Amino acid sequence: TLLRSISNYLGQVYSQKIQLNVADRLRKLAFEQLQGLSLIYFAKTRSGDLINSLTAEIYQLIQAFSVISFILTKVSILLVYIVQMLM
Repeated sequence: TLLRSISNYLGQVYSQKIQLNVADRLRKLAFEQLQGLSLIYFAKTRSGDLINSLTAEIYQLIQAFSVISFILTKVSILLVYIVQMLM
């Protein structure tokens, strides 16, 4: 159980760290893309709609990454158990 607890803890710590890095990169990329757009685009587009779309899409990507990292963590723990049983 100690090995399981350590694996769970480390999996959660690294998952959160990677998740924050991915979110930061996505936000920076979105900002760079927005800076390249013409002023006409911003005149035609409501700023609230733009911010809402960006926030919602980044949140969905972060949630998807969270699910994937959860699955990978559980699979890696399962592999550790299998290896431990075979020893």
